[in-house]
Amino acid sequence: MNTWMLPFVLRFGLIALVAGGVLLYGFSKFQTPHSKAVSTETLNPITTYHPSKPQFYKDVSLNGVELIESPYPLGKFGGTLYQAAMGEGPKTLNPWASFDGTSSAISSMLTCQAVQSNNYTGQIMPWVAKSYSILPDKKHIRLTFRKRLKWSDGHPLTVDDLLFTWNVIIQKGLGNPSTRDILLVDGAFPTMQKIDAFTVEVATKRPYSPLLLNLGQAIAPKHIFEPILKKGGEDAFGAAWSTQEAEQHPERFVSCGAWVLDKYQSKERIIFKRNPHYFVVNQKTERLPYLEREVITFAKDMSYIQLLFEQGALHTHSGTPQNLGRLQRLKSPKFKLIDLGPADGTTFMAFNLNTRKDPNGVPIVDAKLLHWFQNRAFRQALNVAVNRPQMVENVLKGLGTPLLTSMGLNSIYLNESMKNQAPYDLKKAKQLLKDSGFRLNAKHELYDDRGNRVAFTVVTNSGNSDRESALVQLQHDYNALGIKLSLQPVEFNTLVDRMKTGRWEAMVMGLSGGSNLEPHQGANVFKSNAALHLFNQRPMESLSARASDLYPFEARVDKLYDLGTTEFDFAKRKPYYDEIQNILYNESPMVYLFTGKVLVAVRSDLQNVDVTPLGGALHNIESLWIQE
Repeated sequence: MNTWMLPFVLRFGLIALVAGGVLLYGFSKFQTPHSKAVSTETLNPITTYHPSKPQFYKDVSLNGVELIESPYPLGKFGGTLYQAAMGEGPKTLNPWASFDGTSSAISSMLTCQAVQSNNYTGQIMPWVAKSYSILPDKKHIRLTFRKRLKWSDGHPLTVDDLLFTWNVIIQKGLGNPSTRDILLVDGAFPTMQKIDAFTVEVATKRPYSPLLLNLGQAIAPKHIFEPILKKGGEDAFGAAWSTQEAEQHPERFVSCGAWVLDKYQSKERIIFKRNPHYFVVNQKTERLPYLEREVITFAKDMSYIQLLFEQGALHTHSGTPQNLGRLQRLKSPKFKLIDLGPADGTTFMAFNLNTRKDPNGVPIVDAKLLHWFQNRAFRQALNVAVNRPQMVENVLKGLGTPLLTSMGLNSIYLNESMKNQAPYDLKKAKQLLKDSGFRLNAKHELYDDRGNRVAFTVVTNSGNSDRESALVQLQHDYNALGIKLSLQPVEFNTLVDRMKTGRWEAMVMGLSGGSNLEPHQGANVFKSNAALHLFNQRPMESLSARASDLYPFEARVDKLYDLGTTEFDFAKRKPYYDEIQNILYNESPMVYLFTGKVLVAVRSDLQNVDVTPLGGALHNIESLWIQE
């Protein structure tokens, strides 16, 4: 993932599809680690992240307006921050209707939240809400809003906006229903009611531990979206704030974040300007941000982003194994290269286990493929046949870690039995297949018990060289089993569309959004009624109904996620998520491959930068300024 995306995907509060995190080039041969030539050249050092003293914002008041004061040193106003993002840009600027990481990250730059996590400690802190309290029964949470805040168009920002967001957009599942998926408590959505002009109370049927973090959803402007819904219904809501509208009428987009949309050029760039009504100020009670604009350029490949950084046209850049050497030798512009440790994102291969039919009665997945994919031993064989250490060396040049689970390696909820293990066992894989009736012919081609040659296609998003390279090694590893793997890279937005229809056989993909702080964030992928339940995706219109065609392991995972939300005590809660990780590994509907390291290059003229693993390079965007 590009480092500029980190704070926005985390604050959006969901695991999301990501197109970024790409490498500069792939590989054609498989090699073991080799010694490197000794060089006397002076290289830019990699600074290992060391936790800095947490910074805490504080409440201030100016002429009756309840604001937030930044803890960072005073800076200078003006200047433009330049960033780059992989791909063609967002599919939408409607954060409540986004299904991919790029759209979520960019559209979230126009939003704010009632609460959000501290980017140093992970603790939940008030934001638009001035305070929150958990009532003694642990089934009620009260939020008290700041007074006299405004949207970028000058309209009051109040609890009515939060009520509209919660009770209309999220509860009805408008746009992307993933948020609703992770908030249902025993099938019921939490109620939110207005106590007074500045206070709301959220109630659940029983104690529900993920609720507090998930109160940090993007707040929607009621005065903008309520008329759209009344006039055009749900379809109009989903179509609102489209990229076409952004290109033609950027003035229609209102914001409560640090930025306001200034200009959008399709597949080229997006330009934001500072929001004069943003509610964060400096120690002189001057409205922030310091920066006048932020420009994000869309790039088709990492080599172009690397070139822009080398030319001084970007302020931050994601370090990758492939561009690390060039970054370490780069003399200008001046910058720091920081290692933040393991990423929270995952790269995996998923099987399509969907047994349903499309509206025309045609099976979504071919019966021959389902015969293999529904066989647990087949999935397990393909899991242990992956040489993950070699993949990390070849794809990530050693700057990563083999991965067996969906949980981040830094998560306090990680099942320790899966940490830093890579059970590559080709002999076991062959035996699993043999015991399930698969046979090799004289040409070393694998056939099933019905006489079908085992061959299938794996799709991924084009231009993402790490995934394309991972596919090449999977092809190599599975060839050792006699399996023919065809590779099919497609444009990312095309891949997202195919995921919605289920028209794919297997895919190599990445998810991010992080479950380091709240493991229930994974529910929007692994619960059977989730909008991103990739390996057995149900139609959007049937997600709210109880499914009768689940695999037994899906039903058990559903139950464990529900049980995990009843506990606030960590020691009692963690075993549920340990078992979920065990089930997903043993059933292997998704074969996890690796996670990389987060390397961040930050130009030295960008001031007040305080990079953290949770927030990335730009979490305090309002306090950043450029030194001339």
